[in-house]
Amino acid sequence: MLQLNFNNMTISIIQAYAPTEDSSEEDILNFYNTLNKAYEFANKNIILLGDFNAKIGQPRKNEGIVMGNFGYGSRSKRGELLISHALEHKLSIVNTFFNKKVHRRWTWISPDGKTKNEIDFILTNFVKSVSNLEVLNNFQFPSDHRLVRATFMIKNKRLCRKTFKKSFKIPRTEHEVDVYLNNLTKLLNKLKDTISSERNINVQTFYDSLEAIIKTNIEPQIYPDKQRRSILSEETKKLIERRSELLKRKHKDRETKKELSYLFKTTNKKIRKDYENHRKNVIEKNLTQHRSYKRAKHELKSHKNWITALSSGNQKLNSRSDLLDCATKFY
Repeated sequence: MLQLNFNNMTISIIQAYAPTEDSSEEDILNFYNTLNKAYEFANKNIILLGDFNAKIGQPRKNEGIVMGNFGYGSRSKRGELLISHALEHKLSIVNTFFNKKVHRRWTWISPDGKTKNEIDFILTNFVKSVSNLEVLNNFQFPSDHRLVRATFMIKNKRLCRKTFKKSFKIPRTEHEVDVYLNNLTKLLNKLKDTISSERNINVQTFYDSLEAIIKTNIEPQIYPDKQRRSILSEETKKLIERRSELLKRKHKDRETKKELSYLFKTTNKKIRKDYENHRKNVIEKNLTQHRSYKRAKHELKSHKNWITALSSGNQKLNSRSDLLDCATKFY
């Protein structure tokens, strides 16, 4: 894993290599478990890339949150696993968001040159920042893979005047004041005990501790963060856990294999159904509360379509910098 800092943004880049089609199901399960462990150490912004030895094929219904409109070839069993993993962690497969010619899509070629597949992918959870993805064919080196390159547009985060909020909120209601005072008393007593045990504490350290108590340690208890509602239902999560348990078994009998086959199909259907229900709930909520379908569409939007060209007088602009200058001057 590589951690990169861009201004106020930190990106975790994870390089992966999945087991081949000849590998056991236990190996592929261990691979995805390793990715799950890597996410625990990763930052909020993740780029996952590498050779996944999986064919994802064409996008299907209710997969728009992780796939664009442009697939390649047919989907394999390992491709189903990759799609499920992407849905579970909300990672968009960047390869599918850009319309490229067929000969610029495949990333692997067989030794006899007859079979070509797309098995190398770039996944990210901030696909809106991706402006282009292309397969490079000009590198002369002995390999059956072609390089995949994505272009990310990293910009400084701009604060909106309408939605700007101060980092510290003053307690206003009686309940908030009571909670504030109770927590303040407890934390000051702890600080007092710490000072009495450490005789060599200086004034600056005491001041920093007191400031942290007032600003940082009290506010989260008055204004707790709202827990993010999981899109997947409890039934779907149990199916995923059951599937993982069966895949861990070294020796699988006929009944286990049948159950696994059933679980793979059912789990994918359930995941798609949960995302479909989530979409319906968001639309219904915005129509009922705000009477706005546009607001629901904006909330459900998973990526941004870039403007490819603009006309300025008798001139046609295509480069990103020219487009930004033209739009800036117009508005």
